[in-house]
Formats: sequence, C-alpha cells, structure tokens
Amino acid sequence: MIVTKSIKGFHIIYHATQGVIVSEIANEIVSELRPAPWFETLIAITEHDDR
Repeated sequence: MIVTKSIKGFHIIYHATQGVIVSEIANEIVSELRPAPWFETLIAITEHDDR
C-alpha cells in the first residue's frame, strides 16, 4: 500500500492497484533488457502482493 499526504487528506493506493501500476512501468522496459522469461516476470511483478 502506498500512502501519501496532501492538503485535502491522504491518497491511498492499495496493493492490487500498485501491482498494476508497477507492471505498466515494467512493461516499458526495452526488450533488450528484459529477462528470457519475460511473461512470467511480468506476472510476478503484477501479483507480487496479491497473496
């Protein structure tokens, strides 16, 4: 969970949403830098806090 404070209160990003955001960032990695099992890596990043 990511919590940030603002003038109006707090902004909370829950674990499931965080996984989606991080996987979208990871998907921007150029193909030359991706590991061989890229699909499995992307799944692991997406679901890292779901269980």
